[in-house]
Amino acid sequence: MSSVAAVARIAYLASEVIVDSQPKSNVQQSFFSEYITLDRKAIRRPKLVSVPNAADPASYILHHKSSSGLVSLSTSSDKRVLSNLIPHLSELASSPVVFHIAVDGDLSEVLTLRSAVPYFLVSSTLTQAHDNALVASKISLGQKKAVVHVFQANVEEAADPKLSEEQIQAFLSETRRSPLLANGNGHVVNGNGVNGHLNSNGHVNGFSNGANGHANGNGKLDYSTPSSGSVSPSSPAATLPSSDESSLASLHAAYEAASLSVVALVRRTVHPLIVRGASDPHTVIFVLGQAPILELEGVSWIEVSLLSPLLPSRISRAIPPSTKRVIVLEQLYRWNVKWSPLYLEVMSAIQHLDEASRPEVQSGILGDPSSISHADGLKLLQSTSGRVMFGRPAQASQTTAATVPHVPSHEASYTRILEHLFAERL
Repeated sequence: MSSVAAVARIAYLASEVIVDSQPKSNVQQSFFSEYITLDRKAIRRPKLVSVPNAADPASYILHHKSSSGLVSLSTSSDKRVLSNLIPHLSELASSPVVFHIAVDGDLSEVLTLRSAVPYFLVSSTLTQAHDNALVASKISLGQKKAVVHVFQANVEEAADPKLSEEQIQAFLSETRRSPLLANGNGHVVNGNGVNGHLNSNGHVNGFSNGANGHANGNGKLDYSTPSSGSVSPSSPAATLPSSDESSLASLHAAYEAASLSVVALVRRTVHPLIVRGASDPHTVIFVLGQAPILELEGVSWIEVSLLSPLLPSRISRAIPPSTKRVIVLEQLYRWNVKWSPLYLEVMSAIQHLDEASRPEVQSGILGDPSSISHADGLKLLQSTSGRVMFGRPAQASQTTAATVPHVPSHEASYTRILEHLFAERL
């Protein structure tokens, strides 16, 4: 099963209207063929609107959007399509709309949408794409907010995470009857009996146990196994909830309530930050994109699944006190701004730590996953200055753009401010 097929099925069963932007190339995997297959078997059928590649999908979304039913856009990452969306995102930000965008490695183009939407999810495996598609639909229906879900199209898995149509409809019908609501105190209330109150660390009580994907008996977070996908409360940021803005905390609480519901449905963990590797590392590597997780002594890998809203306290909590160095790897091959999105988020979060315990932070480009070996991991650890390249770019022509980015003139003032604030740490 492909990730496109998995996401297409969730979008089809969750939506009142599907706006499908046709790919510009026959080589690209098509959502539409999956929808035709589903149309023959499904009991409940959404309205399917097919949009030519050159057309503006936003105008179709605006025409069909409603205050209650979910509208889903399915498209491959295409500069023209994404550019057409940007002017309309502010109008769609408070509507139940999910943008499912399939990418082939490079995240450069889709990240231009991030600042204009409340939620931005990233999936690198088929199972993750399936589960995040459910989370995105749940949040969008419950919060009446736009959600961007970016997933890798070039992945397949033998395992089939398929749920029945009846299970998905029952799961979403709870949200339609009693949507997730976040009040000004950061509390989340939903209609399925889940206690979604935000605790003092900015988390939702009742989130899953990181070891087995089940909520524990008292409905509270269990951080007992940080290496299995949860984060440790022993890091310095565990006492710094004030670093999170209340608006971000409310959005994040709604995400956790939705992901808790998905955990109960699929019986496996769903985390905004997936932590693997050493529990007391000297190096922490944040990954945005698809990278093989290598076994390197003294290294903790953190895969980012929720890019927005990304709480500073969550980032800091994932960095144990033993950490001396943080590397931020992002799968960006055509990024023309000096500083990348996740790097700035990590830098901002680390500023909340005590100066004496702040690790050094280094930016890097995540290359083609198929080219990465254990030797590349050792080489990465030995690179102590400048922007590093982990593996090789998917295309040779992209190496220069990724390694030595062109900085537009209008970025100069912003760059000077960052250099003044962070000095030699950038």
